[in-house]
Amino acid sequence: MLAALEVFLPFSQGSHLAERSCEGKPGKASLIEQWTGGILRDIMILIRDACHRAIEEGRPCLEQPILEAAWKDIQTKQVIDFLDLIRQRGKR
Repeated sequence: MLAALEVFLPFSQGSHLAERSCEGKPGKASLIEQWTGGILRDIMILIRDACHRAIEEGRPCLEQPILEAAWKDIQTKQVIDFLDLIRQRGKR
């Protein structure tokens, strides 16, 4: 899925998101899977936030430090359960 997603990223160089390992270390795919638990919603939020950060910094691709920083920022924000929010609005 990450390889297909990379096709749509707005960068001039490949980000190699589907790499499982790189020089004996975990690659971006392994790290993304580890951080998100494979939850699509979390993967998409991570990719979106990391892309936004990389574009602002003028980077040619999604680099591992940018992904790590974006994931750390996501972990400090409160998660909203949108289904609960919709249910609460429906009760009003």
